[in-house]
Amino acid sequence: MKIHLLADKDLNSYATKRKYQGLFDVGVMSVHSADKIGAELTKMFKDKARVHCETADFLIIMKPEQRAEFRGKVLEKA
Repeated sequence: MKIHLLADKDLNSYATKRKYQGLFDVGVMSVHSADKIGAELTKMFKDKARVHCETADFLIIMKPEQRAEFRGKVLEKA
């Protein structure tokens, strides 16, 4: 198993690099990277890879309706 922490750049810039295309079997996305979900990002994952996205369910600064809206937007993008 090899873990890659891709936090220092824009995720879409990694997707354009050849060495990252089709590399990952599993991905874990933070709340802050959820807006990057899209067609460009999927190039980094193998076919049928699992991608887990953190939700805003436990962020105390958000109202319950904002949490539900966030979850809906993530599902829309996925």
